Amino acid sequence: MDWHELLADVEAQAESWAERDRQLVAADQARLERRSIAANQRFAGSLHALISCTMRSGERLDGHVEAVGANWALLTDPHSHNESIIALEQVVTVRGMAQHARAISASPIVASLDLMWVLQRISRERSRVRCYVLDGVGLSGVIDQVGADYVVVNGDVQQLVMGASIVSITRL
Repeated sequence: MDWHELLADVEAQAESWAERDRQLVAADQARLERRSIAANQRFAGSLHALISCTMRSGERLDGHVEAVGANWALLTDPHSHNESIIALEQVVTVRGMAQHARAISASPIVASLDLMWVLQRISRERSRVRCYVLDGVGLSGVIDQVGADYVVVNGDVQQLVMGASIVSITRL
């Protein structure tokens, strides 16, 4: 092998290594970008998609994603058209979700509206709801009060429900 061939071979090897490095960097960058995506952004990327959520309570909720907030999503049942707000921290698995993500809202104020804010709005409407909690119990009534980390559901009896135990709220 003459030196020209040797140098051409070395150059080809170096180019091959450089291409491999570019591919590894691109793969690492894609993994890092995925790590920065929050679940609520995946829900937002699935707006209008029909999904099925298994909740920590064992409850399964199917519905079209209609809205997404900081820690909640609004689903509409495809058959009954009932609306349910789910607490994202209570979701165990989701089927049918889109592969892409998107920002919840262009407005940082809207994007920061949490479940307790939504429950405050529902309380003002005086809508009858069924509030499902972690143990699978569903409490029916009107949300009378919303505190920093609790709600009071007034049904057959008045009950204080800790916000962290709320799995979903369904409009009756």
